[in-house]
Amino acid sequence: MALNMLLALLAMALAASTAGWWKPPKRIQWQWQLSPFNYPADLVKGPDRLDMYDVDVFDNTATTIRNIKSRGVRVMCYFEAGTWPSGKVNNPFLSQYPARCKGKPYEPPYTDELWLDITCPEVLNITRKILDLAVTKGCDGVEPDNVQGFETDSGYNTGFYKCPIKNGVQTGYTTGCDLDYKEWRGFNLFLANEAHARNLSIALKNNFYMAPEMAAVHDMVLSEQCYQYGECANYTSFINAGKPVLLTEYRRSNGWPLKTCRE
Repeated sequence: MALNMLLALLAMALAASTAGWWKPPKRIQWQWQLSPFNYPADLVKGPDRLDMYDVDVFDNTATTIRNIKSRGVRVMCYFEAGTWPSGKVNNPFLSQYPARCKGKPYEPPYTDELWLDITCPEVLNITRKILDLAVTKGCDGVEPDNVQGFETDSGYNTGFYKCPIKNGVQTGYTTGCDLDYKEWRGFNLFLANEAHARNLSIALKNNFYMAPEMAAVHDMVLSEQCYQYGECANYTSFINAGKPVLLTEYRRSNGWPLKTCRE
């Protein structure tokens, strides 16, 4: 049953591939700003023309997004999909998540966010509402974050266990006790299908394990620190498909920049 549902979601997403959402070219210039956008002060200055801004769907009004788009650019809208961000006060759906669908804290320093059980019907319905909000505000696409909760090898797990403790141990996806790859795969397919049904582009956020498969149904990648962690090669499926791979690297705590791509 679960496999049939996943195959159906994938088929629906592929069947919608000729629809009218924005399909970005492989090379685009973009700006990522997740703090509230102050228009026009936060517009990027300089001779190079941007193709896209990526802003928070909750912290920006429809007027702000419309003003940004009046510059002839596209707007992607960020939201936390796989986690419950307790501090996101502008999220009108924050109080609608049932306690039973909330798991353990995300990794430091984001412990104010809790992992979600992405199999909860309530979580899926709220996600649909968020996508509807993105449409209402005029977003061209969405950037759902925290969509790889099966990656628990770092010592953090999501807190949703589905099998009994064995020998006193219950850690990570390798034991099958946490929400596993299959379920997060289904959630990523769900996100792509629901976004495209609303004529929204969708970015795959990090989640390099699923990139080869998701290149067929996502429109771009947004990766954090793939050079630092040696993960960039995992996104070649998107490049081969003519889709952009957008990269953000961060400075080390001592202020020195990380080694980045020389291309």
